[in-house]
Amino acid sequence: MSRREQERNFRQELILRAAARLLEERSADAVTMEDIAREAEIGKGTLYQYFSSKDDLLAHLLCRQLEETARQVQERCLGQGDGSTTVKELVALHYRLYRRHARVFLDLLRRQLDGTLEPGVFNRLRDSHRHYASVATAVLAQPAVQECLVDRNPARMTRVLTNIVKGFVIGELESNETEPPADNLALLQRVVEGGIIVREKRG
Repeated sequence: MSRREQERNFRQELILRAAARLLEERSADAVTMEDIAREAEIGKGTLYQYFSSKDDLLAHLLCRQLEETARQVQERCLGQGDGSTTVKELVALHYRLYRRHARVFLDLLRRQLDGTLEPGVFNRLRDSHRHYASVATAVLAQPAVQECLVDRNPARMTRVLTNIVKGFVIGELESNETEPPADNLALLQRVVEGGIIVREKRG
């Protein structure tokens, strides 16, 4: 990698971290490209040299996080032995992903539904999410995990788990939840264990 490429990657990383900091406190609608440029301590014109639009920046941020979480899922949830423990770890990674970027996910979903999301951005997000879902499905397809689930269709159970986590996170946002995230995660894992993991392993 050339020095120029290294410098560009470094600047891009600074921009993405600045955007992530702002988006932890505000909705995506409330954060402007000017806000992001100011937080990253660069000019607005410079920002557009890296990202063509706010949609482009947000998609890059989410796709990168989906890829990173998929890597963590592979490392922590494949070949780990105990099925119930594996499911709980998968739920934890799901939760941290969606909670960290909940406002961005919701904003882009709304934009998709009302038809204002750039088609290229939608396609990138769809492809990244499909890859992430395929990794989660591989986790739930493991024999040790299959033994402790109420449904042995791993793709279907991936959708169920994802929807449970998303609903839980959205509920937190709607109610201005103040409990520490660790407490919420522990509750979510108990809900999953009581609802989709069978009491006794099947033979």
